[in-house]
Amino acid sequence: MKSLIQVCLVLLPAIPVTGQDNRNSEAYWKNYTSVLSYELKLAPVSSTKHNFHFRIWHPGQVVDIWQDSLSKFHGEITCFAREYDESNLGKRNFYGERTTIDQVWSAEIHDLFISSGAQSIPTSDLIPGWDNELGDIAYVFEQFVENQYGIKTYISPGLQSSVQEAATIQAYISQIGKTLRLKKVFRVFSKSIPFYCYTIGTRAVSCKKIK
Repeated sequence: MKSLIQVCLVLLPAIPVTGQDNRNSEAYWKNYTSVLSYELKLAPVSSTKHNFHFRIWHPGQVVDIWQDSLSKFHGEITCFAREYDESNLGKRNFYGERTTIDQVWSAEIHDLFISSGAQSIPTSDLIPGWDNELGDIAYVFEQFVENQYGIKTYISPGLQSSVQEAATIQAYISQIGKTLRLKKVFRVFSKSIPFYCYTIGTRAVSCKKIK
């Protein structure tokens, strides 16, 4: 499924944010994920009808894993890009594409989420020694388990060398990327992005080469 959507730039802050944006605030990330979910036409995790629903926000990609009433696991990858154009500061085009995840892989990601201990790790702001000012990439985890919704954010886990919980989170994120071949999925998606320059939720701007 492909779509071209007009959105207001001010409503969609990139995942990397500066300190004054209060990235340690749970309310900030709830608002961020709520707005972006709406623009991507993703159902809110907080109101899911599934027994289990897990969503991880990654720059340029969203991974959803859920369990249906028959205990079968399903999943989707949503790739997205936002147009970058310095001459237009009002509106931006927003482009997204969704891909179904194999049920076997969906179950594997769920099982790893539990067995790795990632599910029980609190948001990084509550972990002693975790420096939220170190680096600028945030991974946002939303989960709905046993009628309870939660949202947790991990700022640059790969740079938190002295924090064991960060190593667990980074290992889980890396395994998701490897299992789902996220880099390849995005590389294929990027070929269809209709913008000359775009961002994917980071400060970096990507521009296509002119042949």
